[in-house]
Amino acid sequence: MQVRRRRYDRTVLVSGQTLTGRDTYRVGDVIGEGGYSVVYSATASRALPVALKEFIPGTTVAERQELYDTYLHERDVLWGLRLDPYLPALIEAFTADGMHYLAQEFIPGESLQDRMNRAGPVPPSEVATLVLQVTRALSSLHSRGLVHHDVKPANVKFGDSGLAMLLDMGSARFATGIHGAPPKQSVLKNLAIGAIAGTPGYMAPELREMVDADAIASHYTLDIFALGCTIHHLVANRVLDQDRLDLRDAAITNEVVAEIEQQCPELAAPARRALSYRASDRYPSAQEMLLELQQVVPPRLAVRELIVDFDLSAGRGFLDNTIVITNAGGGTLTGSLSADHPGLTFIRPDGQRAPRLSFDGNACAVRVVVDVNALAREQEAHVLAASPSGEITVTFRFKRPSRRPISLSVAPPRAELTVTRQTLQQLTLRLTNEGGEAGKVLVQVSRPGLVHVTPAECQLLPGDRADIVVRPLREARSGIHPLTINFQTESGEAHTEAQLTLHVRASLWHDLTHGLFRRK
Repeated sequence: MQVRRRRYDRTVLVSGQTLTGRDTYRVGDVIGEGGYSVVYSATASRALPVALKEFIPGTTVAERQELYDTYLHERDVLWGLRLDPYLPALIEAFTADGMHYLAQEFIPGESLQDRMNRAGPVPPSEVATLVLQVTRALSSLHSRGLVHHDVKPANVKFGDSGLAMLLDMGSARFATGIHGAPPKQSVLKNLAIGAIAGTPGYMAPELREMVDADAIASHYTLDIFALGCTIHHLVANRVLDQDRLDLRDAAITNEVVAEIEQQCPELAAPARRALSYRASDRYPSAQEMLLELQQVVPPRLAVRELIVDFDLSAGRGFLDNTIVITNAGGGTLTGSLSADHPGLTFIRPDGQRAPRLSFDGNACAVRVVVDVNALAREQEAHVLAASPSGEITVTFRFKRPSRRPISLSVAPPRAELTVTRQTLQQLTLRLTNEGGEAGKVLVQVSRPGLVHVTPAECQLLPGDRADIVVRPLREARSGIHPLTINFQTESGEAHTEAQLTLHVRASLWHDLTHGLFRRK
């Protein structure tokens, strides 16, 4: 049963309660609100932070159906974007207590706006790459019929790989007239008036007119204009005057483009077109703007995951994982991968393993193979991704089971062997490493001239077994022959013993006659 509290003109979930879909989520605070949704911070199992979007129910049957159609369509759209490196991934969509939810990846840390507040304008050498990455995110949205409606530095954060990610889909709407969108959006429009208008300083002048007329039509060109305003903000660290934009003041456009051209000349032409007051003069969508930016922005190497964890509990064999390499800039990315340990190799396109691999393209996935035996004593190893735009190091960390006491067992621990000097038999002992560390085995016999052990030394990984062969020599005598087995690891030693009792007869004839006379 959900517990809710009133917040302004709606009710929201109380922090601390749980919701259950495929996973279980503990709800935190409200972190965003859109025209028909509320976004909460939440924690999934395994302490994974997520952003939980709740769709606000309508008051009539028609409104509830419209919100449900919107939920289904947005779910399908976001699921198609789940592998896009510039947008937060959709984890799952579910319904709980009659309410519909989308659980998305939560991106922690400061926003681009926070960074500029702290450190000032973005360095000119980084602006073009940042703009291109945001444009890629918008291109993914526009290609699926979504208009973001609130593009600005405060809605841009940096993921683990350093790529700029476009957040806050709370104000996003389906473009007016696209195929597959809910047939009616009037209720959503009424819910969203004011909230969906965007942020002053980034709003196209026609958007203010639509709000005043109570008739918002979502077009991709609204995002393009906001992106043009964002380019200026990155360069000048200043928000534009919305009143002058609403008046379509040509002077402000000229001032903005001049500032951009002074710091980032390659962005002057794209910014001028994006900031056109006539929507028809702008780029029709982010795809067209992206094509132009890719011609003027140099390539930049990016790797999706900089730390990869491997579980070496198995103790032997081979494991593999995938490194995803992305071009975060324009042009075409080229480079190579190399490892600092021979236990790391790469799978070439022909399926063969290689210690070094070249790549050529704007996105590629490379399989890295880990030789568990070769890396048994290592805590981590590294892969270097190098390209003309720079180098990135990926760290492979190796996890092992919690350390158990050093332990070595021998079977059988006691044995008897009857031999003659003409027919020398042998005994096989099996050693098992039952601890959590690899180590070296040394077998010592109390009478080395009478009993021989093969091999006298061997290496054992956790869980491994080895067979030791004990052979009596011709000089062997009857009696007890102890064997001391030492197991040496990095953290210490373990000792165990085996005991061999030998019965040595002079010959087979001796055995037969001795037995015959005893029976008489």
